[in-house]
Amino acid sequence: MDRNRKTALRAALIYLFAGVSWILITDIILIHGISDVEIISRISLIKGWVFVFVSSLIVFLLVSRSLKKLTAAESELSRANNDIYIARDEAAASYNELLKMKKELHDMAYYDRLTGLKNQQSLMEDISRIIRENRKFALIYADIDNFKYVNDALGHSFGNKVIKAITDLLVGLMEEKCLLYRLGGDKFVILQMEGNGSVDLESFAVNILKGFKKPVVVEDKTFFYTVSIGVAMYPEHGKELAELLMCAEIALIKAKESGKNRIVIYSEPMKSTVHEWIDTEKYLRSALAKSEFELYFQPQLEVGTRQISGFEALIRWRNDEMGFIMPNRFLKVAEDTHMIVPIGEWVLRNACIFIKRLQQEGFPDKTVAVNVSRMQILQDDFVENIMEYIELADIDAGSLEIEVSESILMEMYDVAVDKLNILKQKGIKVAIDNFGKGYSALNYLHKLPITTLKIDRTYSDIISYGENSRMLTDFMVRIGKSANLCIVGEGVETKEQFDYLAALGCNRLQGYYVSRPLPEKEAVKKLQAGVF
Repeated sequence: MDRNRKTALRAALIYLFAGVSWILITDIILIHGISDVEIISRISLIKGWVFVFVSSLIVFLLVSRSLKKLTAAESELSRANNDIYIARDEAAASYNELLKMKKELHDMAYYDRLTGLKNQQSLMEDISRIIRENRKFALIYADIDNFKYVNDALGHSFGNKVIKAITDLLVGLMEEKCLLYRLGGDKFVILQMEGNGSVDLESFAVNILKGFKKPVVVEDKTFFYTVSIGVAMYPEHGKELAELLMCAEIALIKAKESGKNRIVIYSEPMKSTVHEWIDTEKYLRSALAKSEFELYFQPQLEVGTRQISGFEALIRWRNDEMGFIMPNRFLKVAEDTHMIVPIGEWVLRNACIFIKRLQQEGFPDKTVAVNVSRMQILQDDFVENIMEYIELADIDAGSLEIEVSESILMEMYDVAVDKLNILKQKGIKVAIDNFGKGYSALNYLHKLPITTLKIDRTYSDIISYGENSRMLTDFMVRIGKSANLCIVGEGVETKEQFDYLAALGCNRLQGYYVSRPLPEKEAVKKLQAGVF
């Protein structure tokens, strides 16, 4: 029997007991205490009404008590239900929070927080899975050329924004069979699943290089970047991630050494490149202290007078262990290790000293050009250092010409132009070097604070290719002349090139046909010799 029935039965029994007791007791009292029938009748009537009243009161009390208990039970049940609901909601919230935390931990472990791309941990697991599935793939290691200079100049916060913009660019270049990862910094890895072999890979890589021809714009600042790519193939070059990454990175180093903005597929002989790079870095760190550097000076010939108008200062390095080392072997290492800054300052300082010597030898109107690196331009004291070297050497600012390659101007336009403007205002000549090589500064030429345009040697080389090729050379020279700039033809190695560039209207010519780079003493003698 349930609780409700027990309660009802108890109420009925109480009522039955009370009713029976009342009737029996009052009847016994009336029978034994009163003999008058009429009085007994009246009292019985009153007794009946009293019974009705009392029984009603008893029923009321019993029902009221039961209802009170029921209400209390319902309230308790409601509270219990609320507690259950709250506990359920808290449990659900805790579960959702747990799922959220689990997802956050997973994302932290497997995704790059800045870009949302998969990270190296994801790369490891994906490669392990792909290898288990016995599928061939190419590991493409991509590094943004010269990106570190953005962080150095504009800070890591701005650099992160540029990385996100570059990531968007890369995502847009991905194909269906490709997976994109960020390893940190400006380094990305692309896994390309087996397609049409080298043809498929080459086509994809070319699309990436082409994609980076578009400018990257962040906060109204315009940047032009290139990308160097090293490739390792599975299973040809390795069967584990570490081995494949090493091979791809070696190929990447080779790509950068070969001029950047290119793709190189790993081959076994490339390992020697890494050892050479390590040796170069080791000896380079002590080269300044050991006075192993020397400046050579390549004459620039004034076309109209056939006299030397100035020189370009070129650094050379002679090491006891490695011998005579050309700049193309050590300058890239110097850039990667940031040693390019003290080396570049050494070149500027000694170029100013050479200018002073020329003045003392009776040549006060000669110009010496010095090529500066990205890292130097990004230094806060870049302009101040140059002015200090000029003052210490006691020379005229117009005797020094600062050369900046076209690629630097395009990659860090805003930063470079601001500082070059200051140099020009102080009377220092400013030249664009390697104009026309891989970049297009045509739209910016009229905005640049330059005095000199050095046409890249490529346009000297193609003079002998025929009339169609010469049209490109003509075009480059006309561009410079239309901007009223001093035009210098570089890489002049034959009489044909010399005569053609002179006829086009180049102001100065430079190259082995005019003279090879000379040590300081020979450069002075060459100048003293007079007409070419």
